[in-house]
Amino acid sequence: MQTQATSSTMTASTASSFEVRIGWLADAPTLTINIDATTARRRVSGWVGREVSYMMGAGAEPPQLVIERTGAFWHVPVVLTSSKVGLVGKVGEVRVNAESGEVIANLTLIESLTAGGLSLANVAQAL
Repeated sequence: MQTQATSSTMTASTASSFEVRIGWLADAPTLTINIDATTARRRVSGWVGREVSYMMGAGAEPPQLVIERTGAFWHVPVVLTSSKVGLVGKVGEVRVNAESGEVIANLTLIESLTAGGLSLANVAQAL
């Protein structure tokens, strides 16, 4: 089960971290959000550029904060760009732990992003 959370009153400039209580009971779990959307995007852009391709990065679409059973995660879209075409398209997304800032990645994710990038590159080349 996933729950998306948005906050219209909390911005990166008003707090460096905040807590989210899941549920209404006094003993409901509390998640601490230390990483904002902008920081999550920067971390994904750096990671994707180092580990997957210099032609990929975090997209302009804003990351979504998703509350999962294992914690809160920013889901950051990843896009392929080309010097000839510009933005080619979305190839996938990368999760960032909203408490620790860790990019949640493995070989399967790298392969998936690479395959998506190759597929979109072939389409862009045909244009």
